[in-house]
Amino acid sequence: MKKSSILEYLYKITETFDFDGKEKFTANYISKQFNLSRNTISQYLNEYVQLGKVIKTHSRPVYFFHKECLETKYSVSFKTTNFDNIDELKKFLIEVKKPLNNFQKAIGFQDSLYYPIEQLKAAIKYPTDGLPVLINGPTGVGKSFLAHLMYEYAVDNKIIDTNHPFVVLNCAEFADNPELLTANLFGYVKGAFTGADTDKVGLIEESNGGFLFLDEVHCLSSNGQEKLFLFMDKAKFRKLGDNKTWHTSKVRIIFATTKNPEEALLKTLMRRIPIVVQIPALEERSGEERQHMVYHFLQVESQRIGKTIIISKQAYNVLLKVSFSGNVGELKNCIKHTCANAYMKQDQQTEHLSIHMNHLPYNLYGNIFAKNIEINALEDVKDMIVISQENTLYFDQTRCNRLINLYGKIITCFDNFYEEKIDIDTFTQKSLGYVDNYYDYLIFRNKNRNLNAKLDIIIHLLNNIFNMLENKYGLKMQNNMILILSQYILEYDHIKSYLKVNKHFERKEITRIFNYLQINFQKEYIMTMELVDFINKNLDVELDTMDIVIFILNIKSIHKNKNTNKILGIILSHGYSTASSIADAANKLIGQYVYEAIDMPLDVSTETILFRLKRYLNRMHTFKEVILLVDMGSLKDIYKGLESFEDRTIGIINNITTKLALDIGSKIVQGKEMESILKESSENIYSTYRIIRPKNKKKAIITVCATGIGTAEKFSELLKTSIPSKVDLDIIAYDYERLSRNKKNDEVFKKYDVDLILGTLNPDIEGSTFVAIEDIISGKGIDVLKKSLIEYLSEEELEIINNNIVKNFSLQNVLNHLTILNADKILDYIEDALNKLQIALEQKLSNKIFIGLYVHLSCLIERLIMKNPIKTYYNIESFIKEHKDFMQIVKNSFSVIEKVYSVEIPEAEIGYIYDIISNECDI
Repeated sequence: MKKSSILEYLYKITETFDFDGKEKFTANYISKQFNLSRNTISQYLNEYVQLGKVIKTHSRPVYFFHKECLETKYSVSFKTTNFDNIDELKKFLIEVKKPLNNFQKAIGFQDSLYYPIEQLKAAIKYPTDGLPVLINGPTGVGKSFLAHLMYEYAVDNKIIDTNHPFVVLNCAEFADNPELLTANLFGYVKGAFTGADTDKVGLIEESNGGFLFLDEVHCLSSNGQEKLFLFMDKAKFRKLGDNKTWHTSKVRIIFATTKNPEEALLKTLMRRIPIVVQIPALEERSGEERQHMVYHFLQVESQRIGKTIIISKQAYNVLLKVSFSGNVGELKNCIKHTCANAYMKQDQQTEHLSIHMNHLPYNLYGNIFAKNIEINALEDVKDMIVISQENTLYFDQTRCNRLINLYGKIITCFDNFYEEKIDIDTFTQKSLGYVDNYYDYLIFRNKNRNLNAKLDIIIHLLNNIFNMLENKYGLKMQNNMILILSQYILEYDHIKSYLKVNKHFERKEITRIFNYLQINFQKEYIMTMELVDFINKNLDVELDTMDIVIFILNIKSIHKNKNTNKILGIILSHGYSTASSIADAANKLIGQYVYEAIDMPLDVSTETILFRLKRYLNRMHTFKEVILLVDMGSLKDIYKGLESFEDRTIGIINNITTKLALDIGSKIVQGKEMESILKESSENIYSTYRIIRPKNKKKAIITVCATGIGTAEKFSELLKTSIPSKVDLDIIAYDYERLSRNKKNDEVFKKYDVDLILGTLNPDIEGSTFVAIEDIISGKGIDVLKKSLIEYLSEEELEIINNNIVKNFSLQNVLNHLTILNADKILDYIEDALNKLQIALEQKLSNKIFIGLYVHLSCLIERLIMKNPIKTYYNIESFIKEHKDFMQIVKNSFSVIEKVYSVEIPEAEIGYIYDIISNECDI
């Protein structure tokens, strides 16, 4: 019997396949038809799976189907021969034939266009009428196509009604005729100009409720752009020739340009376009996407002429590799031209259209030689690619399957460990091998792709978190590993909505692995959870439990060479970050992760401390010996509450210092016994003293800001850059709260002769002059500042510093220096909010307060965006009770800012706004 007979039989029974009678498609059933062993039939069928001729399901039992027969029967094209189960195959055969929806029609919607499309979706969905968006990219990349897909997306998601229009205007037609632009955009009335015989509805009115797409917007004159953004501000317009009647229209505007928008468009127009989307050129797209395009455009032509297209591999390869300056548009036209050439030279009665090298446009040949593409003069007529007329664009489920398969291998490997077939080291080693293979796939898949914007952001953020983990735990991550993990996170983010983990595995299987690693790889678990929390908060990516397992294994592999100490060190100290600072310093100097830290507020109870400590010790139960390093007060007596740990020895030593932590940590690393460590270290604790009498104190200028030391440091930098030469005077950024609390008793006054304090709020220090930052910006405070510098600078230098301060301390420059936000936009929003605030308070704010609030509020908004708000305010409960009306007024006035930047101003921040205003106003 020939092996091919089995394939022929499979074809016949696959023709009858309708998801019933599945037993006919098993190796066991087929073996009975041929009177052969099941293993032999299974071997033959699996060989055909490898050759791409048979479809296989990885289920119990395993099913086999003839691939070509299924493709013909269901008009589909398979990109994989493996499916997890019969239901997944059924879903593919049914859903792949569904018409593509909106952005799914864009080749690369899962890859290079993923992030741009996410931006476009955000612009459409944003309440209440979306946001204006600018699509930027070279000629032919598909800007107009994406604009129309935005309209389809809005209709499909019921954001706009189906009867609302999509209106297109090519602005190049009006480059030199702004009046004609006005007439076409806004309409005109009879008699508005010569030839205006009737009233005319403009495109803005015509597109009411729908979309207006302004292509080549860079061709608009400045006058045309101005008229456009006036409508964007008010949603009102007047028709040409009518200066009395206002008309309204709700229009979602899409702009497109091939130019650099910052250079081609007015800044006033750009300020009104919050979302700018960059579309990559064809050369920046992956080879996989380009292949998809060539195949798809050939399919379109096949459908147009009603014939199957067959193309030589050589011609197909040229279309894949040559350069097209006109990008996707030129590639599409080139394929049309090629098909036209072939169609003209071929007998019209043939059932298919054959395309060879000689059918390619002549202008392509120079490009072929420039790219050094190999051409065989004798094409093999048998070596042809058949282009199906059916649309084969669909989500690449194989990407999900690869990750699902990785999960499955790790779960199976852990099951073997759980059943004591392998040890934990073998499980870890094998699992990491599977993970590395998946990483190799990601690297290979992305090797020809340019890094997109989101990947750049992920890499930057992971660098930050791993720098922190290195400082805290001594975990050194190589740059290539950060890139791999970034690609993993991006891949997961792209496919997560299609990734049905629960369908493939029981949650208890995954939870069992997670719980084991949490208990037995505790340090790696702690590091991973910090990483996962950071990813969730900063990237809005919530990883699955199996991804967390993979990250724990990764960190375990990196951390495996670190010594494992049998004693756990914990530092407990009062203060905001005292314990953390000592632990970080000690771990870094020792070169190992020895200490964990627990920071406690000064007013916390002993019961709270014990609760936190017990909870932590319960998690770290593999350590049978623990040394607690504590400071003064209630922490000294916590031993009374730790007697419940019968299986653990706990040592406590007080009067913690960095020196003591280093001494004990070094002994832990050396492997000394606990009692010996505590005895030797306690004997080494002693103090010495020395008194240093002050010399003449150096003069200093202090910069402060109620919003935090970071802003004060930026004030200090601006001031330093304004001074033209080196002076014997220190400019120091200082903590406002500390200065305001300690007054003249603060350490800074013991060390320095403080001549001047510059900042946002006056700390009221007796004997020191205060200059408000708003007075520097307005120019009123420059003379006071110059007076402090007069003994250090010549008259010429004083004049230079005067000019430098005017330049450096302009409101625009200060805001640009203080924040990462767009100064133009933030000024507009704050101005609007402060105007509302004045009306609600029934009080006119002075220019000085206005300027001070501009600075304060800009920093406030950036803090909220970065999720780093001021959380403390003196006597906040009393403030909330006494100033409810003021708090509500602020919330109402700043509602637009909260909405635009997706933030919420907390109560403590409102307290500082109150302080700035109440310094000069009676509220």
